[in-house]
Amino acid sequence: MLSLLTSINTAIIVLFTAPISRWITNRNTKKIFVMGTTLFTLGYALQAYVNTLPLLILSSFILSFGELMYVPTRQSKLADLMPENKRGAYLAFNGSIFQLGKVIAASMLIGAPFLGSFGIATTIIFLGLGAIILTLWALRLIPDNQNNI
Repeated sequence: MLSLLTSINTAIIVLFTAPISRWITNRNTKKIFVMGTTLFTLGYALQAYVNTLPLLILSSFILSFGELMYVPTRQSKLADLMPENKRGAYLAFNGSIFQLGKVIAASMLIGAPFLGSFGIATTIIFLGLGAIILTLWALRLIPDNQNNI
């Protein structure tokens, strides 16, 4: 099942990157970011909670389309915020975010027997909500001439 879900994700990314990119161009990036992150989060939460193939496939579609909206807006904003002389530091810190994600995922595997699928799904939803809130809060701290998300 994992191979099937990964294949579905890959196919959606390959087939829909260009159309989704065209669709999100010249739209409100804040709304696209929030919508994409929400779909991405809900897709993963659904995968943590359900155990039937049709719902797992649906969750793969949801998270894949969320990823197609979330990733480009995030990368675009990151590129806008990085001063050229500090790109290495920004990219290194950005890479640490994914390492932190791996630590959280491993912790959730340890906690899964105690939390159950509902607890893991709820945790994923709260982490996604926290990511949205912290990102929007951080962008408010940036001077207006740089804050166009």
